[in-house]
Amino acid sequence: MKQTHIPNRRFFLILAALILFSLSAGPSSAQSSMPFDAGEPLPAGVEPYNDEAFYYTVQKGDTLWDISERFLKSPWKWPSLWQRNAREVPILNPHLIYPGQRLLIYPLRGVIATEPLPAEPMTQPRFETEAPSPAPPSGGFEETPLKGREETLTFSPINRVGFIRRQPVDPHGVIFKVQGDAKQMIHERDTVYIRPSGDIPLVLGREYTIYRTAGPIRDPKTNRVVGYQHILTGRVEITRLEPEFAMGVIRSSYRTIRVDEMLMPFNERSPTIPVAGSVKDIRGTIVASEEGGRLLGEGSVVFIDRGEENGIAPGQRYSIIYQEIAKPDPARSKRITLPPVILGDIVVLRAEPTTATVVLTRSKKDIYPGAQIRTPMQ
Repeated sequence: MKQTHIPNRRFFLILAALILFSLSAGPSSAQSSMPFDAGEPLPAGVEPYNDEAFYYTVQKGDTLWDISERFLKSPWKWPSLWQRNAREVPILNPHLIYPGQRLLIYPLRGVIATEPLPAEPMTQPRFETEAPSPAPPSGGFEETPLKGREETLTFSPINRVGFIRRQPVDPHGVIFKVQGDAKQMIHERDTVYIRPSGDIPLVLGREYTIYRTAGPIRDPKTNRVVGYQHILTGRVEITRLEPEFAMGVIRSSYRTIRVDEMLMPFNERSPTIPVAGSVKDIRGTIVASEEGGRLLGEGSVVFIDRGEENGIAPGQRYSIIYQEIAKPDPARSKRITLPPVILGDIVVLRAEPTTATVVLTRSKKDIYPGAQIRTPMQ
């Protein structure tokens, strides 16, 4: 007689569990793609993009570690996120993200970007291995010594760095509205309305740098006014001119762009900077960092209180130093200045009449605004 195999009780329990799992993963799978509950108020800084992604504006105190842990459920993902998106994410240094920076987060893909990513085609399931840790970030700075040729320095985000001037730049226009009443922030490809200002008319088809000012910036030690910081936030192309306003399309976004920000002509700067000789016997002060932070490190963009009037030019190198004053003999009042201690190095990216924008290329110890700079010691 032919025997019939009857599944045992354990088999039915496993089968029932699989059926329940498949049912629970069906209708609710779209909702579980987001790290917050549908219908609840969105967390601070979050703005919907589509069903699988959302914008997040960096808040004060945020780090990539925290953002990865909060939205991607693992703090360990941020190195691979930085490596995978280094070309798309305008983070000049992954350790130096700043409030107002805008990220586009895809929770299911484990991706942070600033441009909407194309829809993924329907393919077989992908199995990703852990990406290797990226090389230490240099803030976009590279040095290229070439035998028999002029030595050059490369700073890829050169068009994004701002500057300090004694008086604010006169704007050519002011953004007074973004197309779409519900929009709170201005993004790439948005259409904006611009109010002309000044005596120079806006030019159809020309690109302009969008900026805002901060200040006055003061010397951290003397409290002397150094000037006004110009923070570059993006670029806009003028697409239409009307009698009382102009229209433009945002072509690039460096930081969060806001209504009431101003326009100046965009002048492209080469990221390749020839090395130049430093000015002899010069001393100056680091007065501020571009992102407003106090602790400075390699890759930080900062401002010094010396400029073209002092012979400062792009490509020059200077040392960051620290000098102490001490009394050799406690019984006497005479004090002497001890030899300088080198804390790090800077390279000049951009020079204004009385200030310069520089990048820290090396730091041995913690550096803060107020640190002194001088001609490199031989």
